Amino acid sequence: MRKLSFVVVLSAMVVAVVFVPAAGGANKSPVELDGKVNVRGKANVSKQSKGALDVVVDDYYFAPTFIKVAAGQKVKIRLDNEGTDPHTFTSDELGVDKEVGPGRSAKVKVKIPSDVEAVQYYCQFHDSLGMQGAFYAASGAAASPGANSGSSSGSGSGSGSSGSGSGYEY
Repeated sequence: MRKLSFVVVLSAMVVAVVFVPAAGGANKSPVELDGKVNVRGKANVSKQSKGALDVVVDDYYFAPTFIKVAAGQKVKIRLDNEGTDPHTFTSDELGVDKEVGPGRSAKVKVKIPSDVEAVQYYCQFHDSLGMQGAFYAASGAAASPGANSGSSSGSGSGSGSSGSGSGYEY
């Protein structure tokens, strides 16, 4: 009888631990995006010199995933595909759609609208696997979802060389 009681109590403790949410919110996203998001850090472009940022594109995430910007800011982004699959850096709202092949690099320039708090970007090929992120001016904003249904019109060209430091926060 004691063994059965111990098993019941232990099972109840395991169930309680499994269903209790983690405290602290260490992986809390600064903005809300629809669907799965593979979070790989944040960056603050407003603290970067000249509004430039390196973004790692990999299988199946962007690093950093969330990029803090000032409303109306221009951002120069170097995309480095360190994955084995081709990926896109696409934002319907910003009018950008750049394909980057495996081991390749590409550059894009975007201007963040001054009238929004968050703007989504994603990979057209892998957004359903959580490959998305956002530019945001204020934490707690909800990014407008992308159409995620167009075809890629990016060139896929790039230099293939690696960039310098990124300023990511993990």
